[in-house]
Order: sequence, then C-alpha cells, then structure tokens
Amino acid sequence: MSKALATLKMGIKIAGVGIVGVEIQRNLSPMTVETLQGVVPKESRGRIFLGNPHLWMIMDVGVKVGIEKGKAELEKGDVAYFPQQDAILIAIEATKAPTAVNKIGRVTSGLEKCQQAPKGVGVTIAIKKS
Repeated sequence: MSKALATLKMGIKIAGVGIVGVEIQRNLSPMTVETLQGVVPKESRGRIFLGNPHLWMIMDVGVKVGIEKGKAELEKGDVAYFPQQDAILIAIEATKAPTAVNKIGRVTSGLEKCQQAPKGVGVTIAIKKS
C-alpha cells in the first residue's frame, strides 16, 4: 500500500474555536481507520474526558469496533479510538487512557484548540481534500 493510501489528512472543526489538523495512519489500526472513513463527515459533540483533564473526547462517532492493537499510554498529540465509549480521544498531554484504545494518528496543528473548547461544543470531523 502506498503512503498516499496509508495516511489520511483530517480536520476536526470545533464550532466557534477553529480547526484541529489530524493525520490518520491506517497501519496503526487498519479496521478502525477503514470504518472511520465510512462514517465521515460526521457531526458530534466534544468535551474534556471526565476524570482525565489531559484527554479531549469526541463522543458518538459511529465507528463501533473493538480493541485492535490496543494500548493505554498516549503521548501528547496522539489521536485514538476508545471502543467502550465509541469516541475519539485526543491527548492534550502525555497520559494514560482509562482502558486500552486504538491509536489512529496524531494532531498536526491546533492541539491548543481542544483546551479552548467549551463543554459539549459542536464538532465536525471530515477528510481534508488534497
């Protein structure tokens, strides 16, 4: 598989705040990424993850896949799918997820926008056109 097909550029538009740039890497969790591609563009809600202020969560993304190459340790800027909540997690700081998650990529720009977003803010996830 070529690099062009293995990497997707996505944008997460946070209403009233701005856009977070994300690079999704298929090799990290192939089934999760393939399913995510099938549901975007997607509108949802975002907020700080309850109990862990270092994780920002986009709720109810509609992916519904299980653990795939799961790990709990996340580095600043990591993007992961959290199967138990059907949510995408963005690590604002290095932290540990509550359970194993499927890492799917990294934030490439605008990570600080997650901290600026109010609780329950509207979010749109879309693949960036080249």
